[in-house]
Amino acid sequence: MKRRIRLISVIVLLCICGTFLSSCEYIDDLRSERAVYIQEDGETKILIDGEKYVELEGFRVKVDYLGLYNGGYVAEEDVPILLVKLFGDPYDYVYNGSGLIMVKGKFYCNEDNYDYYIGIINKTS
Repeated sequence: MKRRIRLISVIVLLCICGTFLSSCEYIDDLRSERAVYIQEDGETKILIDGEKYVELEGFRVKVDYLGLYNGGYVAEEDVPILLVKLFGDPYDYVYNGSGLIMVKGKFYCNEDNYDYYIGIINKTS
């Protein structure tokens, strides 16, 4: 009898420890794919992993030729993490390392590459 109680106690203890030591992979994935809209200098920017992206007005590329791959969702900062897919806008990365993302048909580039892409826009205009 005592042996059964000890065995059951050990099993329950292992289950409890396993529950507390594991994380929810779904929520971790949502956090890693989340981006936030921010208002700065009177314009809307996007913050992804500490890097700011600025909208490129007038930048047009045929989407058929782009190498888009899934990025995640952009939402306001006060949207809870579990509701980001419902209330957020999907964003896609354009080519690996280009510094471009596409949100709702608009292109955004990271601040470091902004002057480069503005130069391209001015040359093609």
